[in-house]
Amino acid sequence: MKEHNQIYYLCALIKYVKNWPMYFLHRFGIIKNKNIHYSLRNGMKITTRSFAIDRCGINEIWLDHIYEPKNFDWKKCSTIIDIGANIGAFTLR
Repeated sequence: MKEHNQIYYLCALIKYVKNWPMYFLHRFGIIKNKNIHYSLRNGMKITTRSFAIDRCGINEIWLDHIYEPKNFDWKKCSTIIDIGANIGAFTLR
């Protein structure tokens, strides 16, 4: 990963996740709990399984915003159907 991407991810992680150090402790194998609990700054709490795939869901939805088209007005959107939600990160977003 390029250095600017690493800085972006760290800033985005700090912006959205209160207990962001847990992310790194889990990622680098220091914490090996069955479930990892993340507290978001908007008051939500997300519990992930210890699999890397759950952490990828948080990356895609909260950090990369891959499901958010440019110039999309979320305030005008009244319904979202999340099919195959994995851990439901998109639904929470």
